[in-house]
Amino acid sequence: MLVVLVLAYGSAIILSWRLSRRIVQREGRLWRWYGVVGLGVIASVGWQTLPSARSYYKPYYAVSESMAPTLLENDRLIAKMTNLPALKRGDIVIVLVGQSEYVMRLAGLPADSIAMVGGTVVLNGKAVAQRALGEWRPAPGRSRGPVRRLREQFPGEARPHDILDSGAKAQDDMAEQTLGQGEYFVLGDNRDHASDSRFPLPFAPGIVTQDRILGQALFRWWRAGTGMENGPL
Repeated sequence: MLVVLVLAYGSAIILSWRLSRRIVQREGRLWRWYGVVGLGVIASVGWQTLPSARSYYKPYYAVSESMAPTLLENDRLIAKMTNLPALKRGDIVIVLVGQSEYVMRLAGLPADSIAMVGGTVVLNGKAVAQRALGEWRPAPGRSRGPVRRLREQFPGEARPHDILDSGAKAQDDMAEQTLGQGEYFVLGDNRDHASDSRFPLPFAPGIVTQDRILGQALFRWWRAGTGMENGPL
């Protein structure tokens, strides 16, 4: 492979050198050798000093079905990582948990009181209504059978979102707790198969502080079996 690369580059150099003797040189200093070198130096310095697009936006993929049906396993999404707008209930955010980054939905904001009763979120003393949509079947090969698909909408959320319910689980009930300044409560849409704020650190997000919210998910751009798409979140 090394010999092939050397021959390829060597041939390209020789052919370019022979061809350059038959090409009329373009006018202007920019096309001189030092102009080309200068442009290379400027490009290199700019690449090192200016923030890259990755510091503003970052690609993620879902490693589990904790956010199903909104995000399925291996779904690809884009998140905004800087200059985040004021966070609202229902936003999907990137949360730092140890060395891992979780994709979760914001359910509680600072000063909110939040509880869970029979799988229903209770915000500031009022239950968040859920509407049954029928059954949801996991992807082929998954061990779990069909589960209930429900629709809910948090106060202040722009549009409703869907969640999954696998039946009675221990995490369906949680005593009320009040969030402090700069504290947030996150939930997975697949409520019975998500490690979220109902579980403490270090193996789950626990109550999330402002500094642990790294970004906000904008849209899904790829889904296995469907391909490229602009999926709303």
